[in-house]
Order: sequence, then structure tokens, then C-alpha cells
Amino acid sequence: MKKFSGDMGPVLLEPWGTWHQRSEGHPRLQRLVMWLGRRLQPRQLEMDAARFAEDPFANVWEPEALAQVRELLGRVATAGAAIEAPLYLFWGTLLGHVREGRILAWDDDVDLALFEPAYAPALTAALQATGLQVVKYNSILKVFDPARPSTTGKEWGFPFIDIFVYQPEGTGGPWDAPPFDAALLLPGRPVTFEGAVLREPEQPLAVLDQHYRGWRNQEKSTWWNHREERQMRIIAVRKIRTDANGRKLG
Repeated sequence: MKKFSGDMGPVLLEPWGTWHQRSEGHPRLQRLVMWLGRRLQPRQLEMDAARFAEDPFANVWEPEALAQVRELLGRVATAGAAIEAPLYLFWGTLLGHVREGRILAWDDDVDLALFEPAYAPALTAALQATGLQVVKYNSILKVFDPARPSTTGKEWGFPFIDIFVYQPEGTGGPWDAPPFDAALLLPGRPVTFEGAVLREPEQPLAVLDQHYRGWRNQEKSTWWNHREERQMRIIAVRKIRTDANGRKLG
């Protein structure tokens, strides 16, 4: 079996990685998926060389792309503040904020949430007024600089920021209505993230505990390549340590 650098835990090829992720919250089922996956998947793991090289947790942000996404995040935050639209750090971006105080190095995605959908039209107009382009994809606003290269086969460029516009009574799954009690999300508080002033949920640790079970003592590589908009072939897991505030140690 191919070796990886660092303190690596179990590595699963797809579809085992996806099934393992979907079984979070059901420890027995997750252990069964892990047991079956490690025995039935091919012995020779084939890493996505363009994304991971030899380390699935390697930094995928080239300096230029990281500078671009930080600039983009600042422009989005400024446009939101101008119309008083509260934009929250969410999903993997919230995880990066709490655990490392930055965008996760191996996650080429930035997620924000808007819990007051009435702001969406004005926010879209404000973003477009700054020269940014906005594509509505289901309930998500994908925001990008039209001067950047387009994502493979998609209407948007990279890097981009996803703004999840949530409906309070939505029933279309986690991309339509936030799968958390409102008390965990609102009202939240202002924070500075990658140089931009945004908001974090009222109880960020509780939100992460509910959605990313085990996030305090393990980290997983990304399951989706946002530059190419395709699923990754493996999900890697390794053990970590965090303090009482969820910040990664070591």
C-alpha cells in the first residue's frame, strides 16, 4: 500500500470515503464501512497527483490564488456591510476559522451563509456593482471575479465564494434550510477572518460538533475538487489535538 507523509490514519477510496462521511453520527455503521472499505478497495491507492502529490493535506493554495480569494472575500464582506446583510462563516470555512484561524490549506472552497434571504437581491446587486459576477446555482450564490479563469465546464471562475441563501422554513435539505437550531446560529458576532469582517454563528463549536462529528480529534482531507468540480478519489483521515476552544495544537 502506498505510504503518505505525516501521521496518517485510514485512507478510503471512493465510494467508501463518501459512505464513511455519510455515516457520521452512526459509529457502528461507520466502523463497518471502514472495515469493508479497507478490505475490498484496491490495495494500490492511486492519489490525485495534481491535487495532493504525496500528501492529501498539502496546501493546495498557490500564493496568487490565495491572495485572489482573500481579496474576493474582502470585496464580498464590504458589499454585504454596505447594505447591512449579515454574512456568516459556514461549513468548512467555519471549521477552518475555529480550528486554524484561516482557510483550510487543502480545501479550495470558501463558504458563507445568509440567513435572511430578503437581503439576497440587494446583495447580488451590490456585488455586481463592484465588478464581481454572481451566478445563482440552486439556493447558492456563486461569487467570482469575471477576470479569473472559468472553472471546468461551469459558468463561474476560480477562485469563487459560495453564499448559501437559507430559507427559514425551507425543506429542500441542507442547501435550502440550515440543519441547525436557530439558537446555535443567531445572532452571532462579528469576527475578522482572512482580513475580512464577517460573522460567526452564536455557538460555533456546537454547530461544528453537530455537523463534523469528531472534528476536535481528527481531520479529513476534502472530498471535492472545486477547481475542476469533481469528486476526489480518496478521503484521508488523521488524528489531531485541539484545545478547549477547538484550536488545533501542534
